[in-house]
Amino acid sequence: MYYVVLLNTVTVIVSAIPTWTQTPYDTVAVNGGSAEMKCALSNLVPPSLPKWYDTSGSSHRQVSSGTAVITHQCPTCIITGTHSDGEYHLKMDPVSVTDDGTWKCTVGNAHPQSQEATLIILDESPICITEGAIGSNYEVITGTGVTLKCDLNKAAPPGELMWTENGQDTNHKGDRPMSWLITITKAKKDDRYNCKYSHSSMSIYPQCNRDIIFDVQCKYVYYIGPTCCYLKGRCSSRRV
Repeated sequence: MYYVVLLNTVTVIVSAIPTWTQTPYDTVAVNGGSAEMKCALSNLVPPSLPKWYDTSGSSHRQVSSGTAVITHQCPTCIITGTHSDGEYHLKMDPVSVTDDGTWKCTVGNAHPQSQEATLIILDESPICITEGAIGSNYEVITGTGVTLKCDLNKAAPPGELMWTENGQDTNHKGDRPMSWLITITKAKKDDRYNCKYSHSSMSIYPQCNRDIIFDVQCKYVYYIGPTCCYLKGRCSSRRV
């Protein structure tokens, strides 16, 4: 946008300073998924259009200018948004672990000139482990307390780990690592437990690779028979 100012017989054209309307924010994405970093300004006039840089290394790597992407610098990058509204968002699809770092949008005549944010790429799903269950089948005696633990292989921007039960969110959530002590009974033998990581910038939340389903065993008590001894459970019995 321009303003025309008349000074006696001299006409001076003054352009409005670009104003930030959307700025990039810390974002988390999953390796192989997609990520979008926001950048939008009002009063944009060519040639002063946004440029995107990867500033993670010692030198700033420019990946775009206006709508043009420098493909050899970022072959999976595209510029999205409604450009007539000043939107020049940087989308990476797919992202990889090499995209992990700090990204900056710059407009030379804006104030401030640049806005930047961190992009973190999760290269593994959350990790779910149990304490108190036995083996890969999660064998446990009914009535036993089991600790479910969930963690990430790397720190991420403030987000949340949350345990789910049968696909439903629970109130057991918080920072990494996240633990939940539960008592497993026969009534829970078909219940499915998992843990997911959520962040405000994500639309799909990664979770552990498989559900935890406990193999709930009966309590056994010793009985002395005529020839030997055996264990008899509430649900079954067996010789020992």
